[in-house]
Amino acid sequence: MEDKENYVTKLELVETQQKIETKLYKKINGVEQKVDTLNDIVLPLVESSKQTAKNTAKMASSLDDFTKEQRKTNGKFYDRLHDHELSINELGQKTKAQTEEKKANLVLIGTVATVLGGIIVAIFNAAPLLFN
Repeated sequence: MEDKENYVTKLELVETQQKIETKLYKKINGVEQKVDTLNDIVLPLVESSKQTAKNTAKMASSLDDFTKEQRKTNGKFYDRLHDHELSINELGQKTKAQTEEKKANLVLIGTVATVLGGIIVAIFNAAPLLFN
């Protein structure tokens, strides 16, 4: 009888195979469900990513256009500012020249006034000598 314990009957073998197959199919079904769930999650994300990529490309293009327009506008402003700066410098030069001219005129007037004052004082000092 001991030898019979070491042997497996055909029925036991078939039952064991069925149990293994059942476990295997359960695991396979579990993996399939997980894959289906992943497909349900990932596929919409792929579509969303495509839309995001398109929108990002549109934004980059729009930013490039905006930057070009800003450079044009800024160039115009720079030119205007440069013209204004030149005008201000020219005005500064004219003002400086006028100031120097006024200073020279004031020095001349001061000199003439001093000379006239000196002559008048000399006349008043000489008058008593001449009329006495």
